[in-house]
Amino acid sequence: MSLDLVAQRVFAGLVERAGGVEAAAAILSARAGRPVHKSTISRMGAGQMAVTFEAAAALEEAVGVFPLTTLLFERIGRRAAASGSLQTLCASASVECGEAVASIIAAFSARSADPSRLTEAERAEAVKEVSEALAVLREILDALEAGSADGGGR
Repeated sequence: MSLDLVAQRVFAGLVERAGGVEAAAAILSARAGRPVHKSTISRMGAGQMAVTFEAAAALEEAVGVFPLTTLLFERIGRRAAASGSLQTLCASASVECGEAVASIIAAFSARSADPSRLTEAERAEAVKEVSEALAVLREILDALEAGSADGGGR
C-alpha cells in the first residue's frame, strides 16, 4: 500500500475524530488564518487531493493523536533496521505484527466507541499498523532473497 493511500485513510480518520468535515474545516481555517473549504477536506479524505502536511499537522494537534507524524518517524526507523541484521529485522517484525493485531482486537473490544464494527479512525489505525508490519516482513524477505548470512547485506 502506498504511503499516499495510508496518509489519506489516516487523514480521514483524523477528520472523523475531529468531529467531521465541517469541524475539520473550521480547525484548518483557524490555523491557516484563511478559509479552508469543506470540499478540500473531503477531497483529501477521499484521495482526490494530496493530504498536505499543514492539514495533517493541524488535525493531529486538534485531536491530540499523531498517527501521520508517527508514521513518518517510523519510516526512518525502518530504514535503519533495513541495514541491520536479520535478527534485528525479526525482532522489529514481531513488534509490528503484534501492534497490527492489537489494533484490530482493540477495535472490537469494550475500549472501542462501537465494538460491533471498525470506525474510520480504527480502520485507519489498523491500516497503518498492518502496513508497517508488512513493510518489515518485506525487508526480511528481501534480506533472505539476497542470500546474505546476516540478512543485512544488500
